[in-house]
Amino acid sequence: MKKNIISISGIFLLLVVLVLIGGASKKEASGRFIWNTLHTPHLALLVYENDALSFDIGNYYFNATGSGVYNQEKAKKYFEKTIALNPGHEFARHQLARIYFLRGNFEEALGVINTQIEKNGTVVPSSYYVRGLIYGFSGSLDSAEKDFLHFISIKDKNWGGYNDVAWIYFQKGEYEQARLYAEKGLQLAPESSWLLTTYGVALMNLGEYEDAVANLKKARSIADALEPGAWSQANPGNDPRIAEEGLSKMKEIIKENLMIAEGKLQ
Repeated sequence: MKKNIISISGIFLLLVVLVLIGGASKKEASGRFIWNTLHTPHLALLVYENDALSFDIGNYYFNATGSGVYNQEKAKKYFEKTIALNPGHEFARHQLARIYFLRGNFEEALGVINTQIEKNGTVVPSSYYVRGLIYGFSGSLDSAEKDFLHFISIKDKNWGGYNDVAWIYFQKGEYEQARLYAEKGLQLAPESSWLLTTYGVALMNLGEYEDAVANLKKARSIADALEPGAWSQANPGNDPRIAEEGLSKMKEIIKENLMIAEGKLQ
């Protein structure tokens, strides 16, 4: 078996030598072949050092392509390399900011996403959504509100945007606005346990306990049927290995709020 491995390595080293004296199109094809076959980034980029390939490698490690591989440090490295190769890259700073955000480095995340929006905000409107999350989790609620509203003005079919702007209004104590935007989101995704929870909690804080209980019960029923993969899909960029824990916490939040709402009815 060891001889076979050495033999395969030798073939690819020979391929590298041949490609290095070949044309650009041959380098690109060979670099991508090496990456897609062996997933060895150093070798692939040695053959074809290119921002597009570097970005694809970053996405692979960020599990953005459903690769099942998740390594934040490697993803960060290759998104940074993408920017070094192409400072105007359309999406690399967006992804890099998400990594800083997930690590809780809000100041760094904000700096990167601000540059992203300055350079590519018109072509990547989801960067406003990412900045809204950064602002929201760092306590800049008015700025978060502004970015989320801008995002859903462009991406008006994205239920997550409605849920998160409702979350901001809830934090601001504007429960009627929270209900309004949760309702708008539910028109797009009526079976979303996230939206149903937000809606139910808003109703509870408005004193509409009976409707709050009904919606939180529905949220609980739907959440109970969810698999961890559904949590990952709704929370992209997070390590898939924490999906089960994240889903459990979500169910616990629903349970706790339902108990409070039911208690108000007694």
